[in-house]
Amino acid sequence: MKNRIIISLGSMFVAIILYGQERNIETVPKNILECIHETGKDSSTQLNPCESSYLDYFFEKQRGLFSFKDKDVSFFTGNMGTVKSNKKEFFESVKQSYGIGLFPSLATSQLLIFDEVERKNIGYDAVIITGSKKYITKKNAVKYINKL
Repeated sequence: MKNRIIISLGSMFVAIILYGQERNIETVPKNILECIHETGKDSSTQLNPCESSYLDYFFEKQRGLFSFKDKDVSFFTGNMGTVKSNKKEFFESVKQSYGIGLFPSLATSQLLIFDEVERKNIGYDAVIITGSKKYITKKNAVKYINKL
């Protein structure tokens, strides 16, 4: 019985710590929030300045020195991360989250950044995968892109 109580309390403690690490809408810079209405206006792979600013902020820790400015990005979604999406759909979900006062979660988002050789072969600088329960490798992402 004691073990169950300890495990339950430990699980709640870990969940609280992890929840505290998630960003919330109050921490988003004002310039990004003011620019959010300029995102997702088309389905092209080329990002506009507002889209690149948002993605630079959203993937701040994952992207390292990579900047989304003037980049071509492919989007995938679905439980397995294999359903082709686009930036219009991605930013619609972002706007819906902000509409109800939430910051979109990084828990179900994955960023894959391609090097120069990969970029030349597939035509994209990066891939963003959302809603996938599976970790997608660069190799798999390239396969999905090439199938299209």
